[in-house]
Amino acid sequence: MRGVHRVSMLMMLALTSCRKPDVHAEQAKTFRRAWSAQPASSGPLFNGLTVGGPGDMSALYDKLHGQFSKEYEWTSTGDNPKLRAMLAASRLVINVESRNGKISELGLWTNHEHDVGCPADLEPEIRRAWNSAPHATSRDLQIWLDPAHQVRALLNVGAQCRLTFEGYQPEDTWLEKVTRIDLVGSPASQIESQIAPMFGATMVRDPAGRFLWNDLGCGLGGGSTSITARTANDRIVSVTAATFVADATFQVVLAKLAASYGQPIEVTGLSMRRLEWTNGTPLRVDHRNGQLEVTRGVFSEP
Repeated sequence: MRGVHRVSMLMMLALTSCRKPDVHAEQAKTFRRAWSAQPASSGPLFNGLTVGGPGDMSALYDKLHGQFSKEYEWTSTGDNPKLRAMLAASRLVINVESRNGKISELGLWTNHEHDVGCPADLEPEIRRAWNSAPHATSRDLQIWLDPAHQVRALLNVGAQCRLTFEGYQPEDTWLEKVTRIDLVGSPASQIESQIAPMFGATMVRDPAGRFLWNDLGCGLGGGSTSITARTANDRIVSVTAATFVADATFQVVLAKLAASYGQPIEVTGLSMRRLEWTNGTPLRVDHRNGQLEVTRGVFSEP
């Protein structure tokens, strides 16, 4: 009887394992569908959507919604439609965002309940598929660029495994926007007419009178650029752009600023690296733990 009981238990365990697929195996399978052979390019999981291209997010929703768990966010209207949902089998979160009528970000990552890092062979598989080592690494973040389409892929191999595709701007384009002198001193009432054609951004104004908007990130980095225009007496007195960059892009930014404005003054004794140009309209660069801030105009904060 003891032997029969043992066989029954083994059969029950076998049946249970059949009913519940291995979440980690499902995650590995799903991640493999997130990229294609072209470096920094998204794969069939996203149903033909590509960063920078037009896309019918509702078609992706229609195709995948039967695979979603109850945990999802779906905004199909407005300036920035977004689809973020958990895939029931793999428990991975799929993310699609649109900006100004174009896809701005595609992503796939583990949720906090199953944050056990990336599948063991994920990074080597991506390297083989793209025939390329990352163009930059910063702590747990690895970055590949597709300069022809200005798209970058970011693989975060920390506790939360994240693979993201997003647009970016080359350093020249980014600096040309954020260091424009003609924004400083402009009437606050005219800022929308100047910002809209240059950044293609939707702005908000906070209770302190500051204008806030976002733009694409810069070079080898991750995430968007947050831009703040400060005002006084109804005029813009400074514009600050903040984004995350790898050290290689920080060095490129410094070299280009030095070529345009001469050698800066380095401010010492701070917890960050700070460089200032005081000839003409003031310019300040702060850099700490990968976070880059460039301010043009009056330095209102220490």
